[in-house]
Amino acid sequence: MMRSQNSMVICIPVYNEAPNLEVLVDKLAEIRKTHPIRAHFIDDHSEDGSYDLLHSIAGSYDWVCVDKKTGQKGKSYSLIQCFNQASEDIFVMIDADLQYPVEKIPDLIQAIADGKADVMVGDRTNMFGSWYRKVLSKTMNFFILRIILNLR
Repeated sequence: MMRSQNSMVICIPVYNEAPNLEVLVDKLAEIRKTHPIRAHFIDDHSEDGSYDLLHSIAGSYDWVCVDKKTGQKGKSYSLIQCFNQASEDIFVMIDADLQYPVEKIPDLIQAIADGKADVMVGDRTNMFGSWYRKVLSKTMNFFILRIILNLR
């Protein structure tokens, strides 16, 4: 059974991601052609002009919202701020660094809209960073998804 069209917010924490922001917004604009998304960027005290660039971009799109981070620094606090400010039915989180495939967001949204899932978790296609970070990330994903949440 297909659920009715839900409102969706994509929460995007940002820290020094100026080089990626225009590409990210262009990709989100493509999704916006078929899905009624709102992109909510939370700038976490960037020092590279990310906030000013986002503020400029937001002037061209009524579906782009930009806020400066309040409270503690950190990605999780940025997400909490976004979620607390949002009123949409579906929440999507994506990093501004373009390591997650933005083009897959409609697939995640569709699975939720079709009632196939209440929660969808995407995975990075290419993970940049040290081997230690990669191993730690894979271990935590396995532990949380398979052991704690019993997801396969």
